[in-house]
Amino acid sequence: KGRCVNEMDRWLTYAENTKSINTVILSSMGPVYLTRSSFSNLDKRTENESVSYNGEIVEPIERAKMWQDAMRHTLNRLVSRGKNVIFVIDNPELDFHPRSCISNRPLKGLLNSNSFRCAVTYEAYKKRNAEYKSIVGSVLTDFPSVRVFDTSKLLCDESWCWAKKDGRLLYYDIDHLSLDGSIYVGHEILKIIRN
Repeated sequence: KGRCVNEMDRWLTYAENTKSINTVILSSMGPVYLTRSSFSNLDKRTENESVSYNGEIVEPIERAKMWQDAMRHTLNRLVSRGKNVIFVIDNPELDFHPRSCISNRPLKGLLNSNSFRCAVTYEAYKKRNAEYKSIVGSVLTDFPSVRVFDTSKLLCDESWCWAKKDGRLLYYDIDHLSLDGSIYVGHEILKIIRN
């Protein structure tokens, strides 16, 4: 969308030109932008939206190249200005709404075993993110100074990616973190910044 592109460009320009900004953290819903659909199609906002790049509508098969070019362009802008960049791998998406994890109707969750567990399988997460992570990895080989933070290392174990941990709901919706989730992940990102 034009408004989002303009807003992103405005903030990138601000980061580039502000000397007191040393570190820039980049994050996006990469798998959604690549596929134009959410995990299990729960979020309908992106469906049937056209994507334009350089003023032309992009066909689905070209989206990966567009995303890769845009990521490379953004990193070039920041790294060439001497900014420390941390690239955050997108949060594992949920295939259920996290509010189902706090339902006061105990049997409701039994209808969807993942929401009852308040997690998605790690295998489903890996499959959903394979193309996204491959593109990110291939671009970042050209930017060795960029540090990577993979949220799945905090939110997943070898079997599940959790929407709730230690009694705290970590997600606000199917992809965005709640305040508790943001604090949980933010503490770890702060360690990278301080190092």
